[in-house]
Amino acid sequence: AVPVYRSLSGCIVHALAYYSLVENRALGVISGFPLVLLIACVAGVLAPRMNRASWSWNLAVVAASTLSMLALTLFVQWFSPYIVEIAPALALVLLLFPASLVDRVDRQVIRLFVQGIQLDRASRLMQTIVNNTFDGILIIRADGRLELTNPAVREAFGLSVDDCADLHVGRLIPELQGEGETSDLELRAFNGRREFCGVRSNGQTFPVELSVSRMEVDNQPYLVAVVRDVTEHRQTEASLMVADRMASVGTLAAGVAHEINNPMAYVRSNLNQLHNEWKELRGDLEKL
Repeated sequence: AVPVYRSLSGCIVHALAYYSLVENRALGVISGFPLVLLIACVAGVLAPRMNRASWSWNLAVVAASTLSMLALTLFVQWFSPYIVEIAPALALVLLLFPASLVDRVDRQVIRLFVQGIQLDRASRLMQTIVNNTFDGILIIRADGRLELTNPAVREAFGLSVDDCADLHVGRLIPELQGEGETSDLELRAFNGRREFCGVRSNGQTFPVELSVSRMEVDNQPYLVAVVRDVTEHRQTEASLMVADRMASVGTLAAGVAHEINNPMAYVRSNLNQLHNEWKELRGDLEKL
């Protein structure tokens, strides 16, 4: 019989062990091919699943596998004089857990690295678009001060990057002057598209078209204002209005000339008829 752990006192176990050695009846050890087969099964079954599962599930698998191998050892020792060498398999199971964590961390690092590259590319792309758009862009904080400006709006108002730092939007568009929350500013700016009078750094005024929308970043309200200088558009409209007026005057003059020409042609026709009759009458008088 094989003594099971704590079924006999320590001294009796030592005595039985010594007696077994003297009588050349030492316990056999199951190792070699069965042990390699056990390790291969453990690695083939657990490794793929632990790489895909969560760390909590992997920890439960390690605990269950350890208890199962210990139970197998006790079961074998209970019914046969053999000891199952589970130390390599147990070490493999214990190593699979940190290995799965390391693999998960590596995959997470690679994923974050790729996402970081994509975000950096998207950020540079958006920055390039903002910097190269023809329309001016203003990012306005809740207190009405500028958070961000693009080159187009700085060029339109004649400002530098330092001039725009902590500048109130009312300095550029006086109709939006006044401290207040974003909602008040949005009410002044009109949530949509509207024309205002802008003021350049040299005091010159010019018409601007403003489109305002609301956004939130980290629970902080902002306004996104798209500013367009419509000076050329207004000049073109004025030129078109002048041209239209000139065309109207030309049409009116043509109509007046037509109305004048009609009676004049009638009078001219009558005069010609009278002149012809006078010539005939004069010829008859000279014959007499």
